[in-house]
Amino acid sequence: MSVVDFSLASMYYSSKARVNKMIYSKTGLLTKPTFTDFLHGKLIASVPFAAALIAIAKYSEPVLWPLVYIGIFLLHATHVYLRKCPHCAYYKAGDTIHRCHYIWELPKIMKERSGASSGYLRIYTPIAVLVITFFPVYWLFFQWEL
Repeated sequence: MSVVDFSLASMYYSSKARVNKMIYSKTGLLTKPTFTDFLHGKLIASVPFAAALIAIAKYSEPVLWPLVYIGIFLLHATHVYLRKCPHCAYYKAGDTIHRCHYIWELPKIMKERSGASSGYLRIYTPIAVLVITFFPVYWLFFQWEL
């Protein structure tokens, strides 16, 4: 009896669209991400962000708190883009425009860096993700439907 894998990753990577794409053997990265890959990444990331914004806007008195959350998100995203992305293979692949699963058609403003990212970024990036994730938890307790 054979076992069928119904995980999301196996369904995504076994689709017919993925078969015709070139994949680097060493890294497993696509040689050229498409616009649909970018849209997929944005849709996946926008669902929790939108849920957090809705809960914060609905249950906070001043309008300031949704703006604070957007500011924190933009601050961390900009910092990671400026410091971590220059180490990525997708950043190095294009000429003057950066295209990957999360950033599309943004000009390269930092110099490409070889090697692994610094220890500071290895600590900062998970902390930034945790701050963005757990900042709206207080308001999400009031909004169980989201």
